[in-house]
Amino acid sequence: MLILAVLVSLCIPGALFFDLQNYVPYLLPKVIALSIAGALISYTIYRLKTGKIFAFISLLIIVRFAFSWFVIPHRYEHLEDRHYRDAAIEVGNISKSQEFYFYQYHPAELDIPHHDRLIFYIQRSRMKQVKFTEALSKPGYYFTFDKDLDNPKATLVKTYRNLKLYQVK
Repeated sequence: MLILAVLVSLCIPGALFFDLQNYVPYLLPKVIALSIAGALISYTIYRLKTGKIFAFISLLIIVRFAFSWFVIPHRYEHLEDRHYRDAAIEVGNISKSQEFYFYQYHPAELDIPHHDRLIFYIQRSRMKQVKFTEALSKPGYYFTFDKDLDNPKATLVKTYRNLKLYQVK
């Protein structure tokens, strides 16, 4: 347990070398505070004969703070999930006033990135159920993955990497 506590104390300053200044406000004070707390807990574990479980729980809390302060903000800015979530919310807001269809041309569902999340965020922003269709004859908005619509009435409203939003009038 002492080795783990020392490793945590020594690894926390590593956050300074990962270019987190743009994502983590007050990076240096947070690193200093967690490093000091980790060192104190390491010393406490070293000195205690019994009751080390409380020091270990404190160490786990420090690890949790480090994760929340350093890892989560970086993931929020860099993971692809954010792009697809923002795109789905924007699609839902653009198409709120008309019918909306997720155009299905039967790709493997796993080929569509974040398929379930896309549907969730579109439905949440529209407050209506997403309809799936293979027909392009109905007026409204059509959301498709990596495919152009063959309907001459379809106008491309917006593209999000390989996702496309069309409007059929």
